[in-house]
Amino acid sequence: MAGKSSGHRRTILQKLRLKVNMPSGAVAFWPAAALQSDQLVYDETQFLRGLAQAGVSTVLCFGPELFGRLFPGEVYAPSPREYHGYTFHFLPPLRESLVEDRDALNALIQRVRYALRIES
Repeated sequence: MAGKSSGHRRTILQKLRLKVNMPSGAVAFWPAAALQSDQLVYDETQFLRGLAQAGVSTVLCFGPELFGRLFPGEVYAPSPREYHGYTFHFLPPLRESLVEDRDALNALIQRVRYALRIES
């Protein structure tokens, strides 16, 4: 989104989609911020509008950044939370180490399956 794509993140997300057996097109990535004057600026209205247009009910968030925007002043906890009628599942950040760390990647896959109510 900010012109800084990551091959590691892409690899992790592709592995997640395949390991969870999500068909192509079943996953969408919708940013909560947009690039303005070389800075990412959070836009809740646009973010929620995009979720509504996509017709989703469950949102997976990797890392604490969005949590802090949705729940200011609260302590980040990687767990499900309700917000404006959506269930947000806050997951650990996607780190480069997940590409090589099979146990950590498998733990993340299990959390994604749980969030999406997919049997393993």
